[in-house]
Order: sequence, then structure tokens, then C-alpha cells
Amino acid sequence: KGKISRLVIQALKEIGNGKMSEEEEKKIIDLLKREEKSDLKHDIALAPVWIQKIMKKALGYGEN
Repeated sequence: KGKISRLVIQALKEIGNGKMSEEEEKKIIDLLKREEKSDLKHDIALAPVWIQKIMKKALGYGEN
């Protein structure tokens, strides 16, 4: 639904699970924070679980 989250999901699938640096993850989370929250919530449900965990951080869930 969202333009940013759609691209992020595709990019993360290409990068692969566990192959992203902390700095890259922070940049992705910052990008996702620009997405409409309703669109982001919709797209989280469609993403693989490991990508959902990253995306949820943009909504403030699962932060350490």
C-alpha cells in the first residue's frame, strides 16, 4: 500500500536476513517513519516476519 514500505520490503529481501548493519537498519527505520502509519501497518502484515520486526521499530514497537 505504501510507497516507501513497498520499496523497503523489496530491498530487505534482496539484502537478506541478518546481512544488514546497524547503521543501515537505522536509515531504513528513518525512511519508514515518513510513511503513513496506516499504510505501514497494512504492509507490515504482508512482510516476512524478520522484516516485520524491522518495520515495527518505525512504529515504536520492539525497540530496545
